Amino acid sequence: MCCVLAVVEKWLVDDRDLDSAEHCFRKRRGHLSLTFFLSLPFLLAFLFQPVMVEVSTILGVGGIVVAFGLFLSPLSTIQRIIKGKSTFDFSQLPFLTQLVESSHWALWSTTLSNREEVFITNVLGALFMFTYACIFMFYAQQQPVPQRKALNLQALLAFCLILIALSIFLLVEKSLARTLLVACAVFYNCLKYSSPLSVARLVISTKSVQFMPLPLTLACLLCSLLWGLYGVVLHDIWIIIPNMLGLVCSFAQGKMKAVCSTHDSHDMSIQQIIVVSLLHSIHVLLMKSGIRI
Repeated sequence: MCCVLAVVEKWLVDDRDLDSAEHCFRKRRGHLSLTFFLSLPFLLAFLFQPVMVEVSTILGVGGIVVAFGLFLSPLSTIQRIIKGKSTFDFSQLPFLTQLVESSHWALWSTTLSNREEVFITNVLGALFMFTYACIFMFYAQQQPVPQRKALNLQALLAFCLILIALSIFLLVEKSLARTLLVACAVFYNCLKYSSPLSVARLVISTKSVQFMPLPLTLACLLCSLLWGLYGVVLHDIWIIIPNMLGLVCSFAQGKMKAVCSTHDSHDMSIQQIIVVSLLHSIHVLLMKSGIRI
């Protein structure tokens, strides 16, 4: 893992940028507090590593808090839909895919004895996404008939996937059901983390990062870090896999933001400083801890 982070860090900025970064770090020491805050889960994990259950609880609670913030992120979209009494050009697919994913994770977590944090997070996620999807469908009734049919088909497909997952949970032998549910959950989770990269061509062509907001990128990065460490502490490869992909995708988004953000050659932008400082601190902490994956 340290090797991967080192390669990504080298890819993110060249030597000139690193020299510029060091200069900016000396001038803007206030950013160190932000880096320390974002790296706090690693420090907690290293300090309490002998007590693995307590570490997983700390990371799980942190993951719940960050995920809760992500679940609230569509509120501005929902408020605009309600205020305008129209779905405009928004899509309900993010709500439906997260609803299906959270349903699978929640069902899977009940088959194990120490995945309470996963259960709580995904029950909250399912409730939020179900509410958003219902509001979207209510105001989508004013859309033309072909669009309405497509939206209804999407909702029906999501309902069928959840029904299939519930049937597997209730009817299939427990160990097999656990494997099937988590395999599907990991697949949906990987799709979710990689979906922001679908706007990569638009970002690169327009040289504008307005379609890839920094707070959402950092929230996804922090969420992947917390749940990835949670999986490492519990030795759960199923949790590690999608969150490692989430880290890679978040770093890729950070790379695009660093390249497309306008900044002087001798003074890095605030976006790049945050991304570089976070990446560097994670790399150093992992190297010092001796963790290898």
